[in-house]
Amino acid sequence: MSGLNTQKKAEKHEKGTGKGRKDDSCGNSDPSLQRHVSNVQDPTKRLTRSSTTLLEQEGISESVRLAIDTFKLTVDETLKNFSDCLKQLEKDLGSAVDFQANRIDDLERKFLTLEKSCSENDIGNFQNRLKAQADQINKLERMSRRNNFRLVGCPCEENKKCEDIVQSILTKKFKMTAVHIERAHRDGRDNNGRSSHILVKCLSYKDKMNILRNARSVLRDESFFILDDLTKADLREKKKWSREVKELYDMGTKLRFTAGHWRDNHGLPYNFQNSQL
Repeated sequence: MSGLNTQKKAEKHEKGTGKGRKDDSCGNSDPSLQRHVSNVQDPTKRLTRSSTTLLEQEGISESVRLAIDTFKLTVDETLKNFSDCLKQLEKDLGSAVDFQANRIDDLERKFLTLEKSCSENDIGNFQNRLKAQADQINKLERMSRRNNFRLVGCPCEENKKCEDIVQSILTKKFKMTAVHIERAHRDGRDNNGRSSHILVKCLSYKDKMNILRNARSVLRDESFFILDDLTKADLREKKKWSREVKELYDMGTKLRFTAGHWRDNHGLPYNFQNSQL
């Protein structure tokens, strides 16, 4: 029984061994052969892959080139548009600057014209006000001197008052005994050995005018004379036309200076501008 079992096992072993060899000869070939086959197949595969890669790279390069060209065109167009806009902006800005400059120049001219006009008006108004005030002051001063006259060139007499000197002249020379002298005194300083004026104020304006009207004829041969007590402005006006007055006097026209003007025999201011001198 045991021998039979041993034989069966041996047969199974042989079958198994034969089957394994058969499998080895069919499924498990020689490794070196397999490597050779693989070496033959790999370059082809690599070549195929390289070709595919090159094609893919060429496609990518073309796409990149197209993209770059498109980008360049876009950039160029953008730069051109920007340059055009910049030129237009520069042109508009230049026009705006010129317009504003012209406007500023026009405003400056108008301002200067207005300033000059205002200044001239202000100066004119100011001068008119000054003249009006000066005339008013001169008029007030003239009124304060209304009853005054000046005795010029009369020498000083020791221990004799000015009022007594004046009364003596009026009595002896003018034959006027009823003249009332309010006051009389020396005014100013002696000039080149000539005594200062005696400023006299009469109580009556009529007495003063009678003295002035007769002074030229009464004191013709004397070393002293009598003048009206004029303000500085009136004295300038009197001296201004002194040559014309003398010429008119030589021609037979007599003028008298009163109230700030040379006047004719009717008391009207004489117009020297229309004179035939």
